[in-house]
Amino acid sequence: MLRRKLLIGLATALVLAFGASQVFAGVMTFNVVVPRLGGYSTSNVTTKSTNLQQWKVTNITVGANKPINFQPYKGNGAVGSPVTATTGQNINAPFNPNQAIGSLIYLRLYTQWNELVAVQVRGTFNSN
Repeated sequence: MLRRKLLIGLATALVLAFGASQVFAGVMTFNVVVPRLGGYSTSNVTTKSTNLQQWKVTNITVGANKPINFQPYKGNGAVGSPVTATTGQNINAPFNPNQAIGSLIYLRLYTQWNELVAVQVRGTFNSN
């Protein structure tokens, strides 16, 4: 009986742990509101699954066509240069330094320092 309870508890813990983490394989869509005055929002985390050393953002839609800075991060450090884009543009830029397969990469989106309103941004981020 104790063994059964232990197995049920372990299974429940595993389901909760995997369900709570938001890690996507390589490609994910995002829909975030980026705060005003140079504030930033982040996408969910993706797991790099190829040897390609490029990051991409496609299908970009930005409220009022405002310019937004996009930059990939791993942990607390940038792993690519910031790129400014707006609605209808796509980004294809190199990682710097190169990133290994299995790296957990997310996208940080910034408004301009003088932007007076929060901006909604949607798109697709590919860390592969």
